[in-house]
Amino acid sequence: MLAAGEPLPVSFAGRVIYYVGPVQAAGDEAAGPAGPTTANRMDAMTGMMLEQGLLAMIGKAERGPQAIAAIARHGAAYMVAVGGAAVLVSRAIRAARVVGFADLGMDAIHEFAVEDMPVTVAVDARGALVHASGPRRWQGFTCPEWRRSDTRTGGFRHKDVTGRPPMRRDATDAAKSCVVPGLSPRNCFTAGLLRPHHMS
Repeated sequence: MLAAGEPLPVSFAGRVIYYVGPVQAAGDEAAGPAGPTTANRMDAMTGMMLEQGLLAMIGKAERGPQAIAAIARHGAAYMVAVGGAAVLVSRAIRAARVVGFADLGMDAIHEFAVEDMPVTVAVDARGALVHASGPRRWQGFTCPEWRRSDTRTGGFRHKDVTGRPPMRRDATDAAKSCVVPGLSPRNCFTAGLLRPHHMS
């Protein structure tokens, strides 16, 4: 439409795009389950959309170099919503209405009013990527005493430095021994980071 000199059905200036195909609302829902869809399929159009005054985008998965460069050039941002949690995300949608291409159903342009939407900045206004910085932060990290020994039961094994046989410990106790700045023991356990550097 823009290439043909036609106006878009809605202004994107000062707005955020959420890449989503919401399910039909039921009962008193503003929108049905509304989980994110993969954003990198929109990479080729990201620069064009940002030129319309778009502030940010929300989707899932990583963005390619072309989109990241456009985001940094425009001082915009890309955020990721929780994939596989469509109902959780939909609870943040307080109101919804179709503002363009109504004949496309779920693929129409919907305007959502959201509150406390659970998202994480994945590409910031300078082009910094959480998909790159996150793995770098944890690369080579080992918790000094513990490792997961039984994935079926969540058990952990402690290697006694005296050479005595390993003893079973409650997973919570194991988590308490894992101290990482900015990361609670609970998160350390959840992230599966409990493994010692001296055990294979």
